[in-house]
Amino acid sequence: RDADSELVLFGSVHVLPPGLDWRPAELDTALAKADDLWFELPIDAASEARVGQLAAAKGMLPPDQSLTKMLSPDSARRLEKAAADLGVSMAVLDRLEPWFAEVALAGAQFMKSGADANSGVEKTLAASAPASAARKAFESPEEQIAIFDAAPLPEQIASLEESLRELERNPRAYDELVAVWMAGDLKALDDDALGPIRKAAPGLYARLVTQRNERWTKAI
Repeated sequence: RDADSELVLFGSVHVLPPGLDWRPAELDTALAKADDLWFELPIDAASEARVGQLAAAKGMLPPDQSLTKMLSPDSARRLEKAAADLGVSMAVLDRLEPWFAEVALAGAQFMKSGADANSGVEKTLAASAPASAARKAFESPEEQIAIFDAAPLPEQIASLEESLRELERNPRAYDELVAVWMAGDLKALDDDALGPIRKAAPGLYARLVTQRNERWTKAI
């Protein structure tokens, strides 16, 4: 805060199981008097549809390429197992670029845990915050998809392979992540959510976290 303004930051989870009591009183107090409400992306049907269109257009491999052939034998085996466990078509996954396959598996994992975007922080707040608070966004759908799609292929593969190892090692990782978020355990959040990608794909970590934080800080 300064003499004439105050900023309140709230770390969200985009996709949550319904029924969680995650809204602290301090957040609702801040929302009640907010002039602006900033999200990662615009929270509206058109932006959501645009993200899906862009992902489908940019996230497919050329006809002569296969995701399985890009992976190590162990990772290819883990991919097939994850697809079976999460009910995702292996034929579809094999056509996706690594970043898009990772997104698809994450989405299936959320669904298996009973979570959905309508219960997530952004949609909940967009629907319940006062209409007087101007809705704004740090990124456009085009900018966000480019962060993933323009990442070097080796970094995409390294991130996907780490996620596949995590799925095999701990199928309940998402549920545990939500639990530590609910508890406000910053160290556990860093260890569980950021540590693996920071180690496995430092270039992608820089694109997804460090550089975005820098851009968003300037906007703030």
